Amino acid sequence: MAADWEFPMKMKRNLLFVLSISTSASIAVAQSTSATILGVVRDPSAAAVQTARVRVTDMATNSSREGATGPDGYFEITNLNPGRYEVRVEQAGFKRFAQRGIVLETAARVRVDVHLEIGDTTAEVTVSSDVAPIETETARISTVQSQRVFQYLPMAANRVAFNHFVITPGATLGNGSTYSINGSRGWSNGYTIDGTNTTSPMNGAQESPQRPHFDVLQEARIDSVNNSAEFAHAGTFSLTTKSGTNEFHGAAEFQHQNSAFGARNPFAATRPQSKSHYYNTHIAGPVVIPRLYDGRNRTFLLLSYDGYTTPAEALLAPNVPTLRFRQGDFSRLVDARGALIPVRDPLNNQPFAQNTIPAVRLNAVALNYQRLYYPEPNAGGPDDLAANYRATYSVNNGIENSINGRLDHQLSRKNRFYLRFSRIVTNFKRNAADLPTLGIFRRIRFNNSWTIADTHTIAPNVVNEFRFGGMSKRWPIDATRLGKEAVEEVGLTGYPGQLPGEVAGFPAVSITGFTGITNQNTSLERLLNLDLHEIVSWVRGRHTMKFGFNGMHTRQNNYPTTPSAVFGNFAFTGFASNYAYSDFLLGVPRTSARADVVAATNSRNYEYGWFAQDDWKVTPSLTLNLGIRYEYHLPHRERDDRLAGFDLATGSIVIPTEATRRFITPLYPANIRIGTASQMGYPATTLMKADSNTIAPRFGMAWRLGSRSRTVVRGGFGVYYNNENRKVFGSLVGGPFVGSETYDNTITGGVILYQWPRAFPTAAARPLGVQNATGANPNLRDSYTQQWNLSVDRELWWQTGLRISYIGHQARQLPYRYNLNQPPAGTTAFNASRRPYPQFNTITWIDSGAVQSYNALQIELNRRFNGGLQLNAHYTWARNLSDSIDTAALGSLIEYAYDRARERGRESYTPNQRFVASFVCDLPFGRGRLVGRDLPRALNAVAGGWSLSGIAFARTGFWFTPAFAGSDPSNTGLTGGRPDRIRDGNLPPGERTINRWFDTTAFAVPPVGSGRLGNAGIGILEGPGGQSLGLALFKTIRLYERLQLRLNANFRNVFNHPNQYALPAANISAPGAVGRITAFGGTLEEVPFREGYMGVRLQW
Repeated sequence: MAADWEFPMKMKRNLLFVLSISTSASIAVAQSTSATILGVVRDPSAAAVQTARVRVTDMATNSSREGATGPDGYFEITNLNPGRYEVRVEQAGFKRFAQRGIVLETAARVRVDVHLEIGDTTAEVTVSSDVAPIETETARISTVQSQRVFQYLPMAANRVAFNHFVITPGATLGNGSTYSINGSRGWSNGYTIDGTNTTSPMNGAQESPQRPHFDVLQEARIDSVNNSAEFAHAGTFSLTTKSGTNEFHGAAEFQHQNSAFGARNPFAATRPQSKSHYYNTHIAGPVVIPRLYDGRNRTFLLLSYDGYTTPAEALLAPNVPTLRFRQGDFSRLVDARGALIPVRDPLNNQPFAQNTIPAVRLNAVALNYQRLYYPEPNAGGPDDLAANYRATYSVNNGIENSINGRLDHQLSRKNRFYLRFSRIVTNFKRNAADLPTLGIFRRIRFNNSWTIADTHTIAPNVVNEFRFGGMSKRWPIDATRLGKEAVEEVGLTGYPGQLPGEVAGFPAVSITGFTGITNQNTSLERLLNLDLHEIVSWVRGRHTMKFGFNGMHTRQNNYPTTPSAVFGNFAFTGFASNYAYSDFLLGVPRTSARADVVAATNSRNYEYGWFAQDDWKVTPSLTLNLGIRYEYHLPHRERDDRLAGFDLATGSIVIPTEATRRFITPLYPANIRIGTASQMGYPATTLMKADSNTIAPRFGMAWRLGSRSRTVVRGGFGVYYNNENRKVFGSLVGGPFVGSETYDNTITGGVILYQWPRAFPTAAARPLGVQNATGANPNLRDSYTQQWNLSVDRELWWQTGLRISYIGHQARQLPYRYNLNQPPAGTTAFNASRRPYPQFNTITWIDSGAVQSYNALQIELNRRFNGGLQLNAHYTWARNLSDSIDTAALGSLIEYAYDRARERGRESYTPNQRFVASFVCDLPFGRGRLVGRDLPRALNAVAGGWSLSGIAFARTGFWFTPAFAGSDPSNTGLTGGRPDRIRDGNLPPGERTINRWFDTTAFAVPPVGSGRLGNAGIGILEGPGGQSLGLALFKTIRLYERLQLRLNANFRNVFNHPNQYALPAANISAPGAVGRITAFGGTLEEVPFREGYMGVRLQW
């Protein structure tokens, strides 16, 4: 029956996808990359000139588009590729008008107003190509980074364009590898290459490493505020690739980064040796086959290859036990106030004599772990616990090779077509964990992306743009050793059943305050994402309208993997002896967990969206951007219906169908009821409903204060929806299909429930113990962001613009997680019977309703490259608060299920203040420049051709939260959490050091048995700020006509400010480590110590 049902359902979904696309006027999953030239044609008396002929020509390919002015003299030419253009206007009785060199950026709307002079039409008036350096036609706030920015700014040597996004106003690195734009969560952004979606369907980040090299790119565009209805996301990162041109051109480049050019990591005893090599070549031009085909003005090709190797030494700085601790001697263990922390004997709860565990009580398994995996400390004082082991290890961090190609063809005057393809293969070899004793693992990434696009001019005022694209990846990871061997080596016993013999894995250990003993697991991930869209643009009078429909299909397969818990996860917190490492030496874990090998999961998903947009030129000075968008995100479906949720009413596990029962492990406890979706009233197959209340209005306004004014007032409001179902999917694929259990250890009357070498309480094969479960509200809402801004833009002088903006947003219906099986806090000691569902341990429930709010002042000064200088500087003051902190895809796990309000605090990734300035300057020496424009050739070879660029960053600190571990003062089964706040805790700036960043005495563990949680808030401590300056020097030597040689020396953090510190240890239950900073943690723009690279480039 399952097979009979599966086939027609697949057919229905695929048919729906195809029919929706084929019958719609237009499709736009991501966005159009095309640009627009618009303006008004007037005569000398400022009267409108109607029916004037307007011709726009791409200066690189000689392709052109034509239009005519309306009754009010207005014209608009849409769907133009980014590049340099010429605008020509002709009308009887007037001289011809020409303006050359107009730069069109991705999705830009550039205004070119024309003033015709009376005269013979054979005469021509040519004017400067300068256009306004400020946005005059939309409310959208955008940043465009050109080829010059890519080539010259001193960023990373691997020449990846996405690294440059961090210099965008309002941008910071968010949770994981995502970017936050103006306080938004990384999930709310979209990433595209040539308009094709490259956003990860599972974590919302750019699908790494989908990243064409600079030479392949025309430009990068970041639309950060008030995107039109054409855009699905509040923030969009867009890369646009280059087309070949009528002239052959190309380049070959080599960049070499070497630790000898930089400085030593202050946390390392020696300078780790590292060398990175980047090499690239590309060629572009018309397709010409002698005597057979001449593709000038019609067919163009671009091909590129680039490679990147990073053989290096990496620094390890783990927290390892001191020599005294290794012997069981805790006589010098003191808290932040210098008081001795007593280590107690769990058999009688009395302190050990001299705070030292007798040698006969040291557990043999613990000693094996310690001997095999914890090296002896070699840094700091004899009692230091923070980063007290320093070492480097040699590893080939990565070898990356990529090819890119693009073919453009002008089918006719009304039709142009292009095809783009990219393939990237990356091979990593890295340390498996943070200890030097656990070996190296290997990971290979195979990534492909492609785009096919066609633009058809149906009429002079109607253009249809079709695009089909996609991306695929294959990511295998090989672990370093077999788990069964590791279990036998340390001497663990008491596993139920036979351990799998040929399965990689590791019995992992976590010890509060110390670096965990873990290892890399095996995995294999495959992804296919298909993206089909088409845009119809219609210019009618003063209205420029677009209509669209979204269609995207995702398939992601995660093949059988080895979770770490297959061979056990053991947590030591200090519950038995009052200190975590003494618990470890006694072999008394707080919890032990295990799980079966995970079966394959196969995700399927469809997303749709419709939009309509009207840019209405109400008057020559006022433009309204009006739009509406509708999103429909179907829940992710597992191919075999291998999903499991939780039903609140009955306390039962919910599965999609009866056929799903065949996947349930036979060891799953019989006392836990498992019902089907139809029995429990849940949606079949997906266990979740699609949110249909997802109408997203957009409004924007751009008002020039007079037709010739240099000041523009802009503002807008928009609603942007995010697909939350895709994040929930990963939480519902385990359940009863994967045998898993967690055991809480107990000590009753001096009797320990279980102790190493026994890994679990009993050894005989038996039904699984108390289970964890995960469920989600079947009516989970898609979160949405309400975004607004009010800006004043002023054109200053020398192609420089100033923008002052108030930017705000409020995100609503954000997902949050809590343990709905948590008993209320109280003075009654915790036991399992107090849980609402005693047959379960933790039940993680996912719901919607959390809120985030962001408010910011942003000031930006921007000068386009003109007269040998390009400049951008921006400052942001911001405040970002939420009651579901963005530490994971579904928000942080709420500490106390009955009070979400106490979770409200600062988002860690948004500093209060941030300043970024960048420049590219051709030094004014040599031929054609301000000084020495007539220098002799020999002298010019030395003095001329120099350029300088730089980036300066400064920000205040990121936010973090204090914590404690080991005890359960609230009697809720929560061993740890946030402590009590006695004082502020933030030291004055002059007193903050890497050994004492905050006042650790300002926090205390709530008294045991008090029946309450700590009162410390979230994000109340400010981490280290950062500042950095990068500089690059270039020398260009003209060898022959168009043949040039360019040399460069790039340095980041030139003055070696050792201030890009990681956050300090915040667990007050780890004395000796708390409050200390033991590593660097800079963002992409902030390197912790000086690094440099040099290169050579031959271009023609």
